[in-house]
Amino acid sequence: MLNEEDRDPSDAQDVLIAILAAREVYSEERFQAWAEAWVAGRDRTQRSADTTATGIRLDWFLPDPDGKKWEQRLIELRARTTTDEEFHHAAMAALELRVQVESRELPNPADSEAEANMLASQSALAASLAAYAYASGALDLGSSDERATEQMREAFQTSVIFVRAAAASCKRLRRNESDD
Repeated sequence: MLNEEDRDPSDAQDVLIAILAAREVYSEERFQAWAEAWVAGRDRTQRSADTTATGIRLDWFLPDPDGKKWEQRLIELRARTTTDEEFHHAAMAALELRVQVESRELPNPADSEAEANMLASQSALAASLAAYAYASGALDLGSSDERATEQMREAFQTSVIFVRAAAASCKRLRRNESDD
């Protein structure tokens, strides 16, 4: 694995730009703490980026109206599953069941506040995934599979552009919401 100084500095700059844009709109404490550690250079590991991405997915897909009870349910699900994919499927099934039982509907995407929150979480998720790609070394040149590296680089650059666009759209929606 390459050291930080062996990587393309423009990749680190792109991740930094993505994280800073997401920080402006996504206020969740764990994301903010991870982002601060990444920006300061204290923790740029693949594992922390992956943990952050997983947390964002859970925060978005699994709203917590029941407080600690729902958090305990997630802990139980995590203990019974071995991979992130299994956990995600089990958590989604639990959410579906809860929505059916409570006869609740998912947030209306036409609701500008819900849309702004979705854009904020998606920008934070894309920023953490860009950091994950950076930490994994998948962007590094010299790979035996140049085509895969180029595809990863394109996905990475698209992700950075998406973060900035989603964060800007989120700010615009929130500004319009406060004007009303």
